[in-house]
Amino acid sequence: FANQGLRTIAVAYKNLDESPLLFDGTLPEDVETGLTLICIVGIEDPLREEVVGAIQTCRKAGIVVRMVTGDNLSTAKAISRKANILSPNGIESGEEIAMTGEQFRQQVLTHQNMEKPELYINQVEFDKVWPRLRVLARSTPTDKLVLVTGIQKSRIVFECKKDDTGEIFRYNRQVVAVTGDGTNDAPALKQADVGFAMFINGTQVAQKASDIVILDDNFNSIVQAVKWGRSVYDNICRFLQFQLTVNIVACFLAMVGSAILTETPIGVLQLLWVNLIMDSFASLALATEDPNQPNGMKEQVLGRFPYARTAPLLSKIMVRNMFGHAAFQLAVLLFVIFGMGDVCEPGANRNLCAGKPFVDRLFDFRSGRPLEFDKTLMVDYDKWNCVPEYKADLSSTYIKVEGLPLDSSGVKFDGIVPLRAANFNKCSGGHEGCGVPTQHMTMVFHTFVFLQIFNEINARKLHNELNVFKGIEHHHMFIYVFVGTIIVQYLLVELPGLNITFGCTHLEPWMHAFCFLCGLAAIPWNVAVHYMPYEWISLGAWAGAIDETALDELTSKDELTSNEEEDTQTK
Repeated sequence: FANQGLRTIAVAYKNLDESPLLFDGTLPEDVETGLTLICIVGIEDPLREEVVGAIQTCRKAGIVVRMVTGDNLSTAKAISRKANILSPNGIESGEEIAMTGEQFRQQVLTHQNMEKPELYINQVEFDKVWPRLRVLARSTPTDKLVLVTGIQKSRIVFECKKDDTGEIFRYNRQVVAVTGDGTNDAPALKQADVGFAMFINGTQVAQKASDIVILDDNFNSIVQAVKWGRSVYDNICRFLQFQLTVNIVACFLAMVGSAILTETPIGVLQLLWVNLIMDSFASLALATEDPNQPNGMKEQVLGRFPYARTAPLLSKIMVRNMFGHAAFQLAVLLFVIFGMGDVCEPGANRNLCAGKPFVDRLFDFRSGRPLEFDKTLMVDYDKWNCVPEYKADLSSTYIKVEGLPLDSSGVKFDGIVPLRAANFNKCSGGHEGCGVPTQHMTMVFHTFVFLQIFNEINARKLHNELNVFKGIEHHHMFIYVFVGTIIVQYLLVELPGLNITFGCTHLEPWMHAFCFLCGLAAIPWNVAVHYMPYEWISLGAWAGAIDETALDELTSKDELTSNEEEDTQTK
């Protein structure tokens, strides 16, 4: 029966002439002798249908499930085999073992039968046992606490190999989660990194000591908690990957504008719109993916191994993606700013050239760059030079004359003659600069926004996936935000009145197509980024990494403070 996972009960009887009860209500020991056996009953507490699948999912997700039970060893091993905690391959290879609580204590404790056995762990011997331990039978409540404490203190490098990809993950500090329902489980629940208490069958003591209460007492709910926890973490990383890429590009453009153009290519209101895309819309698009949806998100969350608890928030892949896409965006934008826009006299309007351009660039429209920069591109600037405005403290803006005849009367003039007449309000050929709406600077803004919009699609993936569209059909919020942002961007450029407010002007259809294709090019560029190496990137505190020793000290202080508060409340 035990080998089949059944709990055995023997039914026997004995004829007595009178009640054997003693005066204190107890039975003498000889009552249970000379009994006649009627039968032996095997009672099964069947596993829930979803438990086997949930444990298999945990295996794929890099979570090792260990069973600590009061059943005898044979029963515990049989149940664990049914639940897939003990696998046939693991048993044959010796990588998965089961033992009793007595055997466990004898091997890992330096002193037996102590009041606080977790303080007497032989860590060297413990590290030989716990990586292979899967089932602990005939255990006491303190065995669970010893197991949790010993695994947390272990610093051996534990290697996990992913079955489907063969990828190896290494961890030197385990994150331990514990389930429990009884009062005796409270110390282990409190010691664990994450404590799960049962709501239906759990005691209040266990629930207060835990971090999460499982409302349906179902192991599958733990998998759901893991899925949602990883999903929230990944959503935050997606948002950061997108936002930091925009920040890199925007800051670089601001520096280029200040250092070279003397004016920023992107206006203030335009930056506010970009900031709205970067913060509010991006959070809706990238931080709302549902982990329950198949074909992408669900497999990604539960198909990878966990992050180390001190792992940086920015992974090497994320850093590579950020700078790889930022470099592409800057190359496109710098080409639009400096490689387009003819330097010429103004024609019928500020966007058209009159006659042959002094400096011919790609496509036929007039430059929107500041004149101070464009004049450096001209070999013979004197033909197109502006007469400087009169300034008393600047001798180059006037001529000082003496004895200048004014008429035939012989009256002469001594004084200053400004080079620029008072009624001369505009320099011939002078550009209005980046602050005045021009088609050139509107294309810069338009291209910048489209690059961010399409990079949102690339930012959906964090683990070097090549297909960035996988699962997008289930993410309706992303589609709404993506399409809505494109529509609003078009209106900002073309809607009269609104475009002037945002420093934009009407664009020709081919200009819209050019900007759109520049943004769309971020999708094929992501394929090139996918194959760029990232192992050489060094991460540290700047990427959000946490020092293991500092974290342990902080955890120890928190536990000490918590224990002192409990002692105070008890007194």
